[in-house]
Amino acid sequence: MGVTLNKDGTLSVDESTLVKNLADNPTAVADFFIGDGSTTGLATQMVNLSSSYIDDDGMIANATDSINTILSKLSKQYDSVQSSIDSNIARYKSQFTQLDVLITSLNSTSDYLTQQFEAISKTSSSS
Repeated sequence: MGVTLNKDGTLSVDESTLVKNLADNPTAVADFFIGDGSTTGLATQMVNLSSSYIDDDGMIANATDSINTILSKLSKQYDSVQSSIDSNIARYKSQFTQLDVLITSLNSTSDYLTQQFEAISKTSSSS
């Protein structure tokens, strides 16, 4: 026909061959491009192929749905992990506060006992 499909998916046209085929057998050229309108013909096959990508249930829509499903699952997983982190931080803060109160209490007891031992020691050495 004078039209070649290259390996990279582009079409190249040999004008002289295409013009000769149009002059000699225009019906065959039209059939090559249009075909029966449902399965044959270059244009029909290109429309059918592009439809398999862009239709509502095509590859692009399916890929988009798949990506959105993954994003939704990742969002839920992120929320779950963030909630767990927040819970751990709150628990650590509570434990730290309790530990700080305990250390303060122990330091106070230590100071009291040190004073008592010093008082006993002074009393024992003065006698």
